Amino acid sequence: MSGKRNRKKRQVEALREQDLSRWKLIEDFQARLARAAQTRPKGEVPRTESDPRRLLGAQDYLSLLLFGLFNPVVESMRGLCAASRLGRVQREVSSHRVSLGSFSEAQAVIDPVLLEKVFGELASEQQQAAATHPQGEARLGKYQASLTAIDGTLWRALPRMTWAAWRHQGRPQSALRLHLKFNLLGKIPTAAVITPGKRCERAVLRQHLRAGEFYVADRYYGEDYALFEELRARGCSYVIGLREEATWEVEKEWPLSAADRAAGVLSDRLVRLGTKKQTGPQRLVRIATPKGPLFLLTDKSAPELSAELIALIYRYR
Repeated sequence: MSGKRNRKKRQVEALREQDLSRWKLIEDFQARLARAAQTRPKGEVPRTESDPRRLLGAQDYLSLLLFGLFNPVVESMRGLCAASRLGRVQREVSSHRVSLGSFSEAQAVIDPVLLEKVFGELASEQQQAAATHPQGEARLGKYQASLTAIDGTLWRALPRMTWAAWRHQGRPQSALRLHLKFNLLGKIPTAAVITPGKRCERAVLRQHLRAGEFYVADRYYGEDYALFEELRARGCSYVIGLREEATWEVEKEWPLSAADRAAGVLSDRLVRLGTKKQTGPQRLVRIATPKGPLFLLTDKSAPELSAELIALIYRYR
């Protein structure tokens, strides 16, 4: 162990400015951070972060952290702090040399709201670019801005991140979850929320519904039948997977076109979900896949979107 530790120490001490890159990206990031800070009400800034005695501010900490991600040669927090001793890093990234203690403490102090504002600015720019240069199937052009995949990703968290602690399958864990909205045709993220890992993805979606958005989601979201009515009531459209074990009553079945069959569509029906307490009528499109049939529930009528295009939308996801 001591030999490995000594090798890492030598690597840290040997860091040179010419080993590092992505300086321009840090410059752009800092400009965006500054704009975000200007729009931040004073009441939003935690007292511990704004304390005048604090040597490592939010901009220096976040810039140094991003700089480390851009430079794989920097393998640890110790390596980041060592890099901060270099003149160019102090001029363009962290403004001064950073100690291990200051960097470690900042992890619990710096509020990520600035990053959320920067993310929002970048997403807005990308949405404008996507609207100017549309991509994907031309027949889906009217949904260029609204077609949005939603999903959650679970990440392990460090043990000291006590806010992320939870019990999963009977075992204590520490995890956080990224809840992401992703524009399918523009191929860009449009919104992101980070919560403790135990936070329900459907609950987070309910808090962030936006009228006019067209959501595409997997079968996890299809387990909550009440969600479909809520989406329609909020002016949202959807194509959501449904588990094969779900029960429904068929009210109507539409004939399939040659294009539908070529896309693997097996049936296109109007159904009511449930047995005793049924949902309102909804369209259910069944598609053949290598892993078996896929059931997609949507509020879109056949005249609006053919079964073939419903299948294509889910494939984009």
